[in-house]
Amino acid sequence: MRKIIKFVLLAATAASPLAAQNWTPRDGREARDNRAEIRQDRQEVREGRAEVRGDIARGDYREARQDRREVARDRGELRADQREAWRDRAAVRDGRSGSYAEGRRDGRQDWRDNRGDRRDDRFDRRDDRRDGRDGRGYGYNGNNGNNGGWNNSWRSDRRYNWQGYRSANRNIYRMPRYAAPRGYGAGYSRWSTGYRVQPYFYGRNYWISDPWRYRLPPAYGGYQWVRYYDDVALVDIRTGLIADIIYSFFW
Repeated sequence: MRKIIKFVLLAATAASPLAAQNWTPRDGREARDNRAEIRQDRQEVREGRAEVRGDIARGDYREARQDRREVARDRGELRADQREAWRDRAAVRDGRSGSYAEGRRDGRQDWRDNRGDRRDDRFDRRDDRRDGRDGRGYGYNGNNGNNGGWNNSWRSDRRYNWQGYRSANRNIYRMPRYAAPRGYGAGYSRWSTGYRVQPYFYGRNYWISDPWRYRLPPAYGGYQWVRYYDDVALVDIRTGLIADIIYSFFW
């Protein structure tokens, strides 16, 4: 009888490390990351609800309906995150490993990347609506005549902290070699605000089609962000006048 008890204890001791081998610190980190994402989603839902209440208080029921739809999408993503977190916790408890678990992790990472892109687009749309709603649509403010009607106060807006964003995302600002317009390849000449440039320099192939990608404000009212070598200039494409410019913006 004593031998049998000793054999059972040895078998249990050997089984415990074997089960533990399937759990890795990476699984625990992923579970914590998922919980952090869930907290962020909850905060977004709360902010969306606050926007709806603000729209209703202003009597802007069209914006309220749009915000409700966005809140509904946020809640759907929140529920999806919660389900994913539950599955991750179950996987950690079960000690799953091998190619199946690795494939699931890769699939989750792709899903998170796509979800992050959708979230950026959603924030961009919300910011654009707020700009038009609270009078901070920089392209529409004609307060600064020296800059062709463009209001440069966007530089003090924390949403457009492109320096900090560039420091953390250097690869986004690394651009291909600049190709000057045909016949204007004499080299770089420093532009400045108020300077008028030829239309060849602000053709569509030089436009920054997604300013938010580089944490620049949206260009309204005939303005367009344009790449010029490593600089980025805001050009009034109706007149060719430079309303704003940032030197050495790209790498």
